[in-house]
Amino acid sequence: YPLPVTQDATAICAAPQEKVWKRFVATYQRYGRARLALETWIVNEGSEEHAVIFTGQYVLHR
Repeated sequence: YPLPVTQDATAICAAPQEKVWKRFVATYQRYGRARLALETWIVNEGSEEHAVIFTGQYVLHR
């Protein structure tokens, strides 16, 4: 954790780039499963500094 979360906070997860999303969908359609890495960060209210940064891998399968 780069900074403490000491008050109300907001979690933000940006959408992947269009190229990454299209590859994810194409892989799922072809193989029935696909993996996508997304980065999420948390900021304290009134600040833009990242208090927490998390990168997770998410899998979709039939």
